[in-house]
Amino acid sequence: MHAVTKSSHATTKEPEIIQFWLSKGVDGFSFDAVQFLLEAKHLRDEAQVNKTQIPDTVTHYSELYHDFTTTQVGMHDIVRSFRQTMDQYSREPGRYRFMGTEAHGENIAKTMMYYGLPFIQEADFPFNSYLGKLDMPSGNSVFEVITSWMENMPEGKWPNWMTGGPDNDRLTSRLGKQYVNIMNMLVFTLPGTPITYYGEEIGMRNILATKLNETYDVDTLLSKSPMQWDNSSNAGFSEGNHTWLPTSSDYHTVNVDTSFAVFIFKEFVNHVFVEIQTGAEVYHLKYHTESQLFTGMTLSYKILRTFYGGASSKPAILSPFHPSKGRKK
Repeated sequence: MHAVTKSSHATTKEPEIIQFWLSKGVDGFSFDAVQFLLEAKHLRDEAQVNKTQIPDTVTHYSELYHDFTTTQVGMHDIVRSFRQTMDQYSREPGRYRFMGTEAHGENIAKTMMYYGLPFIQEADFPFNSYLGKLDMPSGNSVFEVITSWMENMPEGKWPNWMTGGPDNDRLTSRLGKQYVNIMNMLVFTLPGTPITYYGEEIGMRNILATKLNETYDVDTLLSKSPMQWDNSSNAGFSEGNHTWLPTSSDYHTVNVDTSFAVFIFKEFVNHVFVEIQTGAEVYHLKYHTESQLFTGMTLSYKILRTFYGGASSKPAILSPFHPSKGRKK
């Protein structure tokens, strides 16, 4: 979806596009960068953060205030109209059309608005990228991210968790490979829906800065290299002579075929569902107090510990999110 200026004809095509794909049988949509759906009609330049800076030297997005190009009045009306269109295709028994929204960079209060109002639904959930912004994880920082979402989420809504995405450095590059399994474990044992960016399950890292013929901000491409399936040419991603972005140099050892992390990732899925069936669903469904939060984190700790053969194994990996860490005093 592209940005448009405010007018009575701003959204004439979007419902047709949505209807076209829903009629083809797609199960839902992820609407990306929804905060940019509308721009102010006057199209004035946005104000500089540093008013004394020479205008010609302003080159970064963060050097401007974006009051004219983000979250304009009427933007949420458009998102609600998307929901209404999708609801028309959810009337068939047993057929529900999912809707997610992405608004990277919004604060927690603005993000929660994409859930909608008590009687006017928007997204099933806005994508939760806050764990993906951690660059120095600790018990306190993880606790604050989790409780911030759960405490601000409207009543009756459903949470979700993701550790990475196309707008973030990869988990391995950001935190280190020792955190791959434990962060995957965390999102699988928190209440709600775990969301995985391709390659995070095996610990793919950012590629090194590369030269491209096209004009792109290279920093936005480092986490978008080809999926590493095996140790064959182009990591098994393509049979061509080369790929648009290069594969990471570690693809011979970090790939689906050889990764122990894939086994652990699959076990997370299997083990969590077993725990739910045996009565642990209480923390999945009722996760509203610090005590219940750390009940979930205790189970997370127990699950990961079983993969390493006992409580004494891998203490350095387990310690950052041990339930005794990170409690607010």
